[in-house]
Amino acid sequence: MSKRRFEFSEGSSNKFWEVTIDGNDVVTTYGKIGSSGQTTIKSEANADKAKATYEKLVREKTRKGYVEVGGGAPAGPTPVAENPAAAPKKKSSGGGKVISVKAGGQVKYVVPLKGARVVVLDNQQTLTWYDAKGTSLGSKKVGDSGAPRAMPDGKVVIVSGTTVLVLDDGKLVKDLKTDVSRVVVLDDGTLITLSRDGESLGSLSPEGGKLKPLAKPKGKVSFLVAGGTHFLTAQRHDGSDKSFTVYDATGKELSTQEFSGKRHSAPLELSGGRFAASYDDRVLYSTKKSTKLPGVIAAPLVESGDVLAVPIMGGQVSLIDAKGKVVATVRRDGRGAGENEVRITHAPDGKFVLPGLDGTVHYVSGTGEMLGSLKLSAPLAQKSEAATLDDGTFVVADAKDKLNFFTAEHFGASSAPVVKDLSKERAELAKHFEPWLATPQCKEVLESLLARLTEMKKSGKSLELSFETDSSEIFNVTFGAPGKKEPAMPASYNTALALHGSVVLGQGVPDELQFGDCNMEHDGGDRWIGLCDAGQNWLAFDTKTKNKLGEPSIVLVDHGAGIEDSSPYPTQKKQAFGVPGHLLRSIAFRVLEKDSRFEEFSWG
Repeated sequence: MSKRRFEFSEGSSNKFWEVTIDGNDVVTTYGKIGSSGQTTIKSEANADKAKATYEKLVREKTRKGYVEVGGGAPAGPTPVAENPAAAPKKKSSGGGKVISVKAGGQVKYVVPLKGARVVVLDNQQTLTWYDAKGTSLGSKKVGDSGAPRAMPDGKVVIVSGTTVLVLDDGKLVKDLKTDVSRVVVLDDGTLITLSRDGESLGSLSPEGGKLKPLAKPKGKVSFLVAGGTHFLTAQRHDGSDKSFTVYDATGKELSTQEFSGKRHSAPLELSGGRFAASYDDRVLYSTKKSTKLPGVIAAPLVESGDVLAVPIMGGQVSLIDAKGKVVATVRRDGRGAGENEVRITHAPDGKFVLPGLDGTVHYVSGTGEMLGSLKLSAPLAQKSEAATLDDGTFVVADAKDKLNFFTAEHFGASSAPVVKDLSKERAELAKHFEPWLATPQCKEVLESLLARLTEMKKSGKSLELSFETDSSEIFNVTFGAPGKKEPAMPASYNTALALHGSVVLGQGVPDELQFGDCNMEHDGGDRWIGLCDAGQNWLAFDTKTKNKLGEPSIVLVDHGAGIEDSSPYPTQKKQAFGVPGHLLRSIAFRVLEKDSRFEEFSWG
């Protein structure tokens, strides 16, 4: 097999990697471009295993951003040069015309295949294969089916009704006659299956044969993902996802990570044999580490090079480096665009393609630099699909059931919205509100809010802050001047008062909190002490019950019910916060609308 050469050039990195097969040996050479490099030889038992290792190594390198150059490349469209120094200069208007092809129906899945091809499943339950120019290569009706999966040799495997099919360019290759609910593919082509009841895992050869039992996870499996020689499951307990587990190819459990939360996206295989899963505003890794995001996750994660891109509510995307640090958060939609769950996709050299709901597609580096934009002929649906082919071609499905094919050369000057740098304001506010942070959880709530900050105005000792909500609207909060200390009230009440004696949420009608001015219509007697108005209701202290802080519990007194029907907010029994923590969570309920942790703070 002829030698193939790949290069990676970005920042201070300027490296090459070459691979070839010599009998049963896989020979790789690597080093700095311009040097002779170092050579390693991996010997396999036979030619088939050598070929499998060769293809696995190529996939790993291209996933990390290496681009194939020079002779020895397989037949097909010429790869797009991604080395900035070698790439042709682009005109500000972009180059070439986007190829748009009408699909057979509403696009459900877009899956890239080996050989610069893509397979598309539409809502008519038809699979259609295309090359990088949008030319149809064949189609096949598959009936009631799941997601198609790419195999290492370029074929497709899919659960169809009560069997599993292997297909290629519209032709049936093998009916495996196995009734399972899901199937994923390891790098050696082995199929990992999930039973119909979601409680048993098995393995199956793509050539056919008997299903081999592997493992029984602790809980019903909701997600099944393969990566390299490992696979991962997410398990449900009591109706919601609670953990994910990594297994090796034999079904041996390697690690389990517990998590909580209501909103999540599919787990993702990362470079280096790691996995990541996401829920609410966090990314969890199989290494037991986690990353907190400035918003709730909206769509599946994508990796390019060593950077992880995470779409979040409000039309933004956070970029996370290999150490788990959020290095940038960029906008792919204008404000007011609504909830964007469109898939993003990777590009060579650690870059990403970020489609927006209005049909604008942004090209961004792994550090958040906007490199270019293009406008498709139609807007996108809320959950439009996107993918990257192995020759660098991008495919994005739009709301008119068209597939749009384009490359990096199509991007002109960036039209991405400018995001104001508010790092100094965020640091100032974090210090200002320190007295309100009774617990690490309170600090997390404040950090999540400050990540959504769009503007800060000061007037004397008052503050007006503007936040971007999950629905891309602007929500204002006005903090008044400090209030006068009231010795008879709980300590946390006076802690809040020492900074601000009033808080106005939104337009202030009816969400205005004026401490020391609570006109509660109910007679609280000796038990209930009015804290402040809260919309049409009131916040009060219940002196007969204590919260985790050791103070009287905070309760919501409903104007339409008896005061004796009031009950303490549940979270304060588990977390030690008083009035300031309650205020922060009440603001979070209105800003982080999709975050289930703040549902009880509605004042409703």
